[in-house]
Amino acid sequence: MKSRPGESLATFSRRAHRQAKGTAVVLFLTPQGSLQEAAERMAQAFPDSLTLGLETYRLFDGDHLDTDQTMLFLFAKEDPDILADAMLLENVSEAPVQYVLEVQRKVCGLGVANMDTVCLEFCTNSEGKLVTTLTAMLAPLGVPLFGGSAFHTDALTDPEVPFRVAYQGKL
Repeated sequence: MKSRPGESLATFSRRAHRQAKGTAVVLFLTPQGSLQEAAERMAQAFPDSLTLGLETYRLFDGDHLDTDQTMLFLFAKEDPDILADAMLLENVSEAPVQYVLEVQRKVCGLGVANMDTVCLEFCTNSEGKLVTTLTAMLAPLGVPLFGGSAFHTDALTDPEVPFRVAYQGKL
């Protein structure tokens, strides 16, 4: 689902919560400048769910671009095909390999390492190192990697502005 033009994040998160009870995983993409609020709102609206998100410059929606709407992807707990786990990897620019065993444990713990399984990653820096490490580790398990770099234009012009992702309500 996506926010309506001019709809506040507070209103959108309430509407999403009403329509999506029993959600296991919440993935969200939000316009620049609203990641902090979106992360907090989604964690409040879905307290028993994994919440993951990032800011984006533009969202492709059909045949046009949106720059001021939030997009939400919800995966239900009742769906027997949906099993999920998540974790935050820090300092990937220095040593992403330190997470290999923990990621392997999480994937194997789901008991579904096959072509119906995917690893989704959002990265804020050193994506080459992270992707190489995860791919080398996940390929033997038959798990493809999908994701991308967190990106917003302010960080390109101001080195003090960090690239960020949201995980469980925090940046």
